[in-house]
Amino acid sequence: MAKIIVALFNTQGHRLEYKSFEQSEINIGRAFHNDVIVTDPFVSPHHCQLTRAEKGWVLIDCGSENGVYIRKTLERFEERCVESGDEFIIGESRLCVYFEDHPLAPTKVCQAPTPNSKTLSRPFMIGFLLLLVFWIYTIDAHLVSIKNLSFVKKSLTGVGALIGILIWAGGWAFIGQLIKHRARFMEQISVASIFTILSLPLKQVSTYLGFRFSSMALEGLCSSLFFGIVFAWLLIRNLSLSTRLSLKKQRVATAFITIAIMSIGALSYFADTAEFRSSPSYFGTLKAPYIPPPRGGSIDAFMKEGTSIYSFENHK
Repeated sequence: MAKIIVALFNTQGHRLEYKSFEQSEINIGRAFHNDVIVTDPFVSPHHCQLTRAEKGWVLIDCGSENGVYIRKTLERFEERCVESGDEFIIGESRLCVYFEDHPLAPTKVCQAPTPNSKTLSRPFMIGFLLLLVFWIYTIDAHLVSIKNLSFVKKSLTGVGALIGILIWAGGWAFIGQLIKHRARFMEQISVASIFTILSLPLKQVSTYLGFRFSSMALEGLCSSLFFGIVFAWLLIRNLSLSTRLSLKKQRVATAFITIAIMSIGALSYFADTAEFRSSPSYFGTLKAPYIPPPRGGSIDAFMKEGTSIYSFENHK
C-alpha cells in the first residue's frame, strides 16, 4: 500500500511533526488513541479521519466542535477528497497531507565552512581584535583632541566602540539563533571588530585627501565610497553567518541596505549643514591630518602668483 504523510504545524507555521502511514484509516484528534495526536485545546478528541476510498484519500470531519477548513479558501466541509499538498485547518493548527511521490523543491546549495570562519571564532583572535579596537580608537581620540584630557576620558571612545561591536554582534547572533539555530556570536564579534578597525584608517585617508586637495566634496565622496565598500562586506558576512539566503539574495539585500543608509546619511548631512542655520554652531577645529601633505611651492612664488591674479594694471 502506498504511503501517506501527515505534517502538523502550529499557528505560527512551525512544523511540529511528520508522520508516515501505510494503513487505510488515520484518526486525528486530541485524544491519546488517535494516530496523530494534536495538543491543541481547540481540537476535538476525535476531530477528523483520513480514509482511503476507491476514488483516493478522503478527509472526513467526525463531528468536531470547530470543524475542518480548507486553508486556501477557509471553506468548511464535512467530507472532501485529498490531493497531495492540500492544507487544512483544524482548531488553531494546520494539517498538511502529502503522498510519497509528492515533488520536492530543488536541493539548496549551502556554503561550505572555510578555515577563516574557524579562525575568527577562536578566543585568542577575538581578544586580539577587541584589544586592537580599544587602543586604535583611544589613540585616535588622543591625536584629534584639542584639549588636555585624561586617559580615562580618551579611553571612553574605545569603550564606546567595543559596546557598539557587542550590540551589533548580539543582534545578528540573535537572528542566527532564530533562523539557523546557531548564534555564532564569537564570529559575529570578529567580523564587527574587523569592520570597526578598517573604518578608522579609511576615514583618515578621506580626511587626508580632502585636506590635500582642499575639497570637502572629495572628502565626503571618498568617505561614502570607503564606508559603502566596508559596510557591504560586513553585511555580506553577517547575512552568511545568520541567514539561509543564497549569495545572490545576500548581494541584493546588501546593496539595498547600503544604498539606503548612505542616502539617509547624505540627506541628513546636507539638511544639517551650517549654511541652513540662522545661528550656526561650530564644534570642530581645523587640524591637519596625522601625515602632513607634501608642501607646494615657496611663499615667494605664491605671492608672485597672487600679485599677477590681482593686478590692476589693465584697469589704469
